[in-house]
Amino acid sequence: MEITDASEGVEVFVNGISLGIQIVPTYCFDLTDALQEGKNQLRIEVATTLERQMAKFPDQLGQVTEATCGSGITGEVHLWRIS
Repeated sequence: MEITDASEGVEVFVNGISLGIQIVPTYCFDLTDALQEGKNQLRIEVATTLERQMAKFPDQLGQVTEATCGSGITGEVHLWRIS
């Protein structure tokens, strides 16, 4: 699986098993060993920075600022089948 871009770290889970965390695009994960016959569950978690949380609170001047970075998956997700 390939995720072309995301804002911050990406962790992928297949059937509840973590396939690791990657922090630099392009994010590539080999799902092969975690897949089972039949249905499978795929979960992608993207960690965002503290900047996103802090954007909700006013600064010393009482102004609330917008977060300057993207959030979540900002690129495309591709699943490749290699046979």
